[in-house]
Amino acid sequence: MRYATAGCVITILCSSAVGQLPGYEATDLGRLPGFTYSTLPRGLNDAGVVVGHCGGSTGIHRAFVFTQAAGLTALPPPPGATGSSSTYAVDINNVGVVAGYSESPAHAWVYDLSSGQFTVIAFPAGFTGEVRAINNLGEVVGWMANAVELRPFYWSAATGITDPTGGLTYVDFNDINDQGLIVGSHEGAAKTWNVRNGAHTTHATLPAPYDDRTVLESVNNLGTAAGWGRWVAGSGSNTIRHALLVDDATGGMTNLGAFTEAQADAARAINDSGFVVGTSGTTASNSAAQHAWVLTPGYERALVRELVSTPGWDSFDGTFARINARGQVIVSGTRLTGLDASRRGVLLSPPLPCGTSDFDGDGDSGTDADIEAFFACLAGSCCAACHPGGSDFNGDGDSGTDADIEAFFRVLAGGVC
Repeated sequence: MRYATAGCVITILCSSAVGQLPGYEATDLGRLPGFTYSTLPRGLNDAGVVVGHCGGSTGIHRAFVFTQAAGLTALPPPPGATGSSSTYAVDINNVGVVAGYSESPAHAWVYDLSSGQFTVIAFPAGFTGEVRAINNLGEVVGWMANAVELRPFYWSAATGITDPTGGLTYVDFNDINDQGLIVGSHEGAAKTWNVRNGAHTTHATLPAPYDDRTVLESVNNLGTAAGWGRWVAGSGSNTIRHALLVDDATGGMTNLGAFTEAQADAARAINDSGFVVGTSGTTASNSAAQHAWVLTPGYERALVRELVSTPGWDSFDGTFARINARGQVIVSGTRLTGLDASRRGVLLSPPLPCGTSDFDGDGDSGTDADIEAFFACLAGSCCAACHPGGSDFNGDGDSGTDADIEAFFRVLAGGVC
């Protein structure tokens, strides 16, 4: 097994006008009957399917899945769970497999939405734990702990639970990409592990004073990871953070600094296009509200609340923010008015683009296959690689209308929507 300490090139970047910030429409995920205290989204796939958990007044949580078609629905209980067991859905991949964990009995699991089948990930005797992420190959990472130690774990259907660190304790495994690259931290330093070739890399920290701890929270399929560096200012409860990005291949680290006057910044997730979502705390306190922001590949940044066109929202917390390939984002939101105003799950969607004459996404434009795929979509059966708006070809929010058909044939003939 190779061990390397990356030579880190650090760049400090301020906001620039490079790139384009999106505008968003906000969709309230709603409340789950019997669990109406809170709705917390945790995972999001490229089809816009959201998973998470809802909390009730008794403190019990229930895992949910949200789709635009069906709305918010509870996931069935995993094997062994009772009505008083809390269940948490944490992530979902692009083939519709959900990863989560349960209490009483304490185990992790994956759930296939299409087959309705659970696979239990059993912890060793005496251990409890949590799932953090699942990739498109069904590989899962998380942590488990007993009264003595905390350990990371990697799981696949082929290997079961294993430990790619070789037995290290107090390690954070936060995400895994499709190349098998796991990101997290160990002993205060950002670290990556590759389950394909066994390599692991310790990345340099930010310059002092932000070198107290560095954590990577998310990684895209290009090997760019997002996270934060910390400075403990006076006590453990008074921390100041800077958001950062790391290129795992080169070890290059980009210090994104703190946004506006915030003192507690963190980059939470990054997609393959290089868009980042993160949080800015208005004070250095760990308990301060964490306002969600979006950063473009050109390092232009804005608070989410400044980008949302849907009225009625007060603020957005991005502590568990995620972003998919389509640029959709999940956050927690609070409404301006109403008795049930706080801790709501929100799906933020940029306006859909007009479709192209390569409707089926196979690389060939204006073919019979594109026409057949378009009409299949009109009938309710869209292919996985089809235009992300489905039968809403002109991106106006209405699907399968005469305007969509007319726009499709205009584009097919070489015109515009």
